[in-house]
Amino acid sequence: MTCSSPRAPSSFSFLFMHSWPLLLSQSLMDRSREKSLFLRRERDVWDCLTKERRSHEKLVEKFTSMNQELVGLWSRKAKARQLALQAEEKLKVSAEKAQADAAEAERLLKERDAQL
Repeated sequence: MTCSSPRAPSSFSFLFMHSWPLLLSQSLMDRSREKSLFLRRERDVWDCLTKERRSHEKLVEKFTSMNQELVGLWSRKAKARQLALQAEEKLKVSAEKAQADAAEAERLLKERDAQL
């Protein structure tokens, strides 16, 4: 008669059966640590991107205001050029009138001298 006794567990299966909660716990802690490191790096990246976005927005505002100022300056330049052209035309007319007046004055002086 053979006696069938339950087989004694091997040392490997015994260790595995009793240490798997510890291994699982260690694995979860390692995974949690990896996630924390990842999130910390990502937070730094997001902070950097946020700073860059704010800097970009400030530059866009500055560029917009400078562009508006430039448009105003171009408009003033065009108006000043137009006024300068008008003043030049008035000066030409005044110079021509002054020449005509000088010629008339000279003619009148000659006429008066001829009468004396």
